[in-house]
This record gives sequence, structure tokens and C-alpha cells, in this order.
Amino acid sequence: MAKSKYRVYAKIIGYVLSAKDEICLYDCVIKKMPFKEQKRRKFVAIEADIKDPGNPRYHKSYITQKVFTDPRFIKTHYVIYCDVEVHDENVALGVAVRLFNRVCGSLALTTSSWFNNKHNRNDYKNYEYQLCRVYKLDEDGSEIPVNNLRINGGAWSMICNPGNTNFKDLDFNMLARMLYCRDEVFNKSFKYLLQAEKDFYLRFPPQMLTINLFKCIELIIFSFEGKRFAGKLRKAVIELGLTQDDIKQIKKLKEARDSGDVAHPRKGSRSDFYPPQFPIPEDVNFPNFWYSGLVSKVLLQYFLYIDSLITMKIAINKNDHPDEIISVNYGKYYEISPTVRGRKSVVLLLKKKLSEYFEVPYVNIRLRKYNHPEIIFQIKDHLKFKLNTSKPGRRHKLIIFPFS
Repeated sequence: MAKSKYRVYAKIIGYVLSAKDEICLYDCVIKKMPFKEQKRRKFVAIEADIKDPGNPRYHKSYITQKVFTDPRFIKTHYVIYCDVEVHDENVALGVAVRLFNRVCGSLALTTSSWFNNKHNRNDYKNYEYQLCRVYKLDEDGSEIPVNNLRINGGAWSMICNPGNTNFKDLDFNMLARMLYCRDEVFNKSFKYLLQAEKDFYLRFPPQMLTINLFKCIELIIFSFEGKRFAGKLRKAVIELGLTQDDIKQIKKLKEARDSGDVAHPRKGSRSDFYPPQFPIPEDVNFPNFWYSGLVSKVLLQYFLYIDSLITMKIAINKNDHPDEIISVNYGKYYEISPTVRGRKSVVLLLKKKLSEYFEVPYVNIRLRKYNHPEIIFQIKDHLKFKLNTSKPGRRHKLIIFPFS
């Protein structure tokens, strides 16, 4: 494929820029350009959409995003441009970005050094640019606008949704309990997963996807007992019913977070060795958003585990209703004043009372933790039962916690 000459323009803004007509730096030219000229040239931020697949039979609905977009509005009298001889406009943009990055970064550091030495400060004087126009250069050097840019990337997902219109297929007991779940670990982990999925479609840096996906898992793993991450993971695997493949994938995601140029720095940039292209590939070794399947499994298994636990607390002060279960803060935990003493007698009484209170078979209730005055039970197959506190006749207690 024959090469052609291209000129890539970008607006540039920074603390120190030359009052001369133009200045050449690193194969780039920075010069002043009046607003009227910028308007005539239609200098606006470059964007690239993904074309609609066009087949309504297979693409009735989908979610996608712009291949590239820059939402900023930059108003400046200065532009920067470079001329390159490459195969197409995509490569031209890739070369231009590398050149503009080096120029703007070097200007920023040099300007910061001068400013801080002069004023005895520690400031960073940033320089920014915004791609705004690509021209193909004719043999005589005249600029021919390239209006339909060929930019790499783009994909569709959630194609042809909904895939099932029978809403009754869902487990509404699970849905209801999840909507009203008050567990802090679940609710925060839930946010991390949702944020990671949202950031993917908003084209956030992949580092944030990896960090948020692993935060979801890490918060859950660290809620279990054990020494360090490995010990806690072994305990979580047992309680959550995770497979050996799940363990392998969790460790791989952790490795990506720790050593994939995500949470910690690494020497070298592999993107420097890629052919020029646009948008510029990331340097990050990340498992990408497909790991949301693993993360959602861990989150769901944690919900099913924590939602099956019932926390009982032995009342310190005697009340007028011995051996009666009282829900505190609508199921945050349950309080009781037993008439029996001794661990074995108390456990047997509480299992019997829980069976009656929730209408759950006695054999489905097992002791998980006894740390008087707090005792934790687990309900086997708990989603088969209505484990709520709203049934008439059940007593409630509200505890108002003062603001600290």
C-alpha cells in the first residue's frame, strides 16, 4: 500500500507559548491561529462513532460507545501540527499522538522547572492538546480535509435484548432479599462491580476496570478469617462454594492488579513497540471486563452465604417476654432472653424458636458461631422460606444510633 502525506492538527494550551508566528519542536510546529480561522477550518474535537451494524434481525438492540471521543472544550489561540508520511489517516493519528505527548510533556516539565526556580514553588504547569483535524496533503502541499476517519476499535454488546421476556423465570425471593440487603460488605462490593461495568462503556482507562473488579472480590475475601489474602481466600472458597478454576482466575485477576501496570508501576511501555495506530493501545496487562462474570459469581455466592445467616444476641437485661424472639432494626439481628442456661441448652432452644419464628424445618438450622452473647445460625436452602420480619404478631425493636 502506497504511503501518503498527512497533516494532523490539535489545539494546544499551556503556561508558556511563543509570541512568534511559529516554533518547531520535535518534528512538530506550534503556532498562533485566530478563532476565526479555527472556525473556518471546523476545528472541533475529533470523534469516531461505530456504525450501526444495520441488520435489524440480529441487532434489534445493543449497547456500544464511541471509538474515540474527547468531551473537553479547549479555547486557545494556539495549535500544534505535524506532517507524516504513512499508509492512512489512522497511522497518521497514531504518530501524531506520540509526538504531541512528548512535546506537551516536555514543555510541562521544562516550564515547571523555570516557574518553580523563579518563585520558589512546587507547582506543575500542565500542557494539554486536543486533536481537531486531519488533512491529506496534495503534491503541491495543499490541505485536503479527511472527513471520514478510519479509527481502530469498537464493539457491540447486549445485542438483541431482552433475550427472555418471561420475567417470572427470576427468583423473586432472591431479588427481594437482595434489594433490601443491609450487609455493608455486599453493598460496597456491589458498587465496585457496577462501577466497573459502567466505566467500560464510558471508555474509562482499563486500569480502573481492573482495580474496581478486584476491589469487589478483595473486600469479600477480607471479610473472612485467616492470615493475609491467601489464608482468607482458602476460608472464603469453602464458605462460598468456589471451584478450583475460580481460585485460579481470582489469583490471575490479583496478579493483573498487582503486577499488570495497574496498581503498581512497571518499567517499560509495550505500546512503544506497537505499530503507530489510533487510539494508542494501553500498556496495561489486564484481564478486562470479561472478568465481571467471575466477580459477579463471587458477589452472588457471598450474598447467598451472608443472607442465609441469622445473628442472635442474648439480651443483657431481662425483658417481659422470655424465650421470645425480637427483631432489632427489622432483621439487623435478633434478640432473645432465654430461660435456660448452658451452651447446649441455649443452642437447642434457639434452634427451636427460630424454626417456629421463620417456619423453617428444625433440621435446616445449624450453628455456625457461638461467641456469647452473640450466636450465629445458618438456614439451609434459605431462599425457599420467607425469612422476613413483617409477619403480623412478630415483635420489633428499633435502636437509634447517634451520629458520632
